Order: sequence, then structure tokens, then C-alpha cells
Amino acid sequence: MKKSLYAVLSLMVVVLLSAFFLPEHAGEQTEKRFFGALPSLFYMENGGEEAPENDGITLDVYLTEEGKLRSIPLEEYTAGVVAAETPMNYHAEALNAQAVAARSYALYKSKWYSGEGCLSHPEADVCSSPGCCQGYVPPDDDIYKNAIKAAKDTENLIVTFRNHPIRALYHACSGGHTENAENVFSEALAYLRGVPSPGEEGHLRYENSVKMHISELEEAFLGDENIIFLMDYPVSEQIEILSQSDTGRVMDVRIGLTKISGTEFRQKLNLDSTNFLMEFNDEEAIVTFLTKGYGHGVGLSQAGAQAMALEGKTFEEILSYYYSGVSVQSADAIIEKEVVSKA
Repeated sequence: MKKSLYAVLSLMVVVLLSAFFLPEHAGEQTEKRFFGALPSLFYMENGGEEAPENDGITLDVYLTEEGKLRSIPLEEYTAGVVAAETPMNYHAEALNAQAVAARSYALYKSKWYSGEGCLSHPEADVCSSPGCCQGYVPPDDDIYKNAIKAAKDTENLIVTFRNHPIRALYHACSGGHTENAENVFSEALAYLRGVPSPGEEGHLRYENSVKMHISELEEAFLGDENIIFLMDYPVSEQIEILSQSDTGRVMDVRIGLTKISGTEFRQKLNLDSTNFLMEFNDEEAIVTFLTKGYGHGVGLSQAGAQAMALEGKTFEEILSYYYSGVSVQSADAIIEKEVVSKA
């Protein structure tokens, strides 16, 4: 009888202890699954002490220059994007804003949030090509210590719109005003609205000019059989800006009898931006392109973020300015909701 009583009591103790400890333990495991310890590079400041094992979020990154796929922890990847995409002498708050934007963009595209992945490399969440996804360099050099710090200081934070990670587009310099997404890309997004971006004038590519001979224009469009340049005809009669956005960016261009988008025109000629004017020298068959800004002009302007940071704005204020109607939230909560919704 006593043995039976002891057995029952022992079973009750086990059940009570399990009820008390397991939920908390399960929560810890869930949190650890998504955001484990930072990789060892984030512990360099601590005299090289060994970091705990990281079993949190990892991204499948296609390293374009190496031609291979690599699994990279999210925070290490974030630091690597900041290192590749932003001047390391920028203010800490500007770098922090870039870190959150980079992390948000990666999660938006990744398998962790049912993203489309890298369009050029379907097996990858993202690639290291800035023209396709985001630039990335291994942040394992002392020159990237500010990028590492930005990732650490903003760990786990992303930009959301209505509790969803956003397509956090960014560029180097807007030329004074960012652009609505639909004027550059194929879709309108409520959080990618154009806003004034003062204080960018000191950026190296705020204004630029490039001269091209008609033969260079012809070479740039060799792959398009619909576009023909006539060498014995005034170049000023062969190219025309048909339409511009409210911010001055070129929407459509006529080349001969063919109309193409300003974005395609910029890409073909490798111009700094679609915010350009043209000056013609028909006698020498030369076009001078006068550009403002550097990049597509949508979302966060890195030069504008730097100007705001120097004025004392925080990274949250910078992000809320360049991305309309957004919030800065912890990524783990957002992703856990996604996991639960799939269950």
C-alpha cells in the first residue's frame, strides 16, 4: 500500500514539475531556434572569447563572386550587408538604420517568411549581387567593426507594415527627393512613398555628368533590334525625354521611333540615376547626361539617413521617415506568427 502511495505521489510530483517548467523551457527553445547566440565574430570585442553555438535563423546566400551557396547566420549576414553597402565612416545611427533595412529586406525575401527568394538563384534566399538582392562581404576584418556594431545594436529588429516585414529598398543618394515605388518598379507599395531628402548635397554623386558619343549609345543598345541610331543624323533628333515624374525622374524615353522606360534607359547606359537631363552637341555627335542622385531613388536614402543622423535623429526616426506608416519590431515575434499560421 505504501509503495503504491509513493508511486502515485511520485507521479504527481513529475506531472506538477513538468507543468511548471516545460512551457517556459519550450519558449526558450522556440526563441533559441529563431535567434540563437551571435556568431563568434560578434565577440571579437570581448578579447576573442568563444561564442556559444548559433542555431538561430540562417539564410541561404548565393555568393556571386565565389559561385556557391552558403548558409549564413542572420546577424552575420546583416553585418556583411552593412559592410558592403554603406560607407563605414557614416554616423552610427545611419548605419543602424541600414542594418535594420538590410535585415528586413532579407527576411522579406527569405523562406522564413514565405518570400520569393532570389530570382536569379532560386535555391537561395538572397544573393550577394547589389543589382539583384543586396551586396555582402564577410565582416571579418577590423575595417568593418562599425558594421558589426550596427548589427549588434539592432539585433533582431526589422521594419514592418501591418505586422509584415517590408521590402526595405534603399539607395545611396536620392538627389534631394525619394521616389514612389511604382514610378521605378512594377508595383505600388504604401510604405514606399517619395519624401524630400535634404542634406544630401555633400554626397560624391549628388550631381554628376557623363559624355557619350553616338557610337557608345549604339553599342549599349546592340541587343535591341528595335533601336537603331543613325550616324549621319543629329543625335538631338534621335533621343527625347517623353515624360518625368513629379520629382524629375525620367519615366519614358524615345529612341528613334521606339519608347522605353527611363529605368531601362539608365541601366543600358549605366547612368547614376533616372533623374537626368541631356545636353547635345550635334556637331560632334555627343550627348552629355547631367544626373542627380545615385541609385533607383526608392526607400531609404543612405545620404539622407546620414544627414538626419548628424542632426541627432535616431535610427527608428530615420526608418519611419523614409518608410511611410511602418513600425520597428522584433523579428522573432513576426516569424513565430508566420510559423503558427502554417501549422
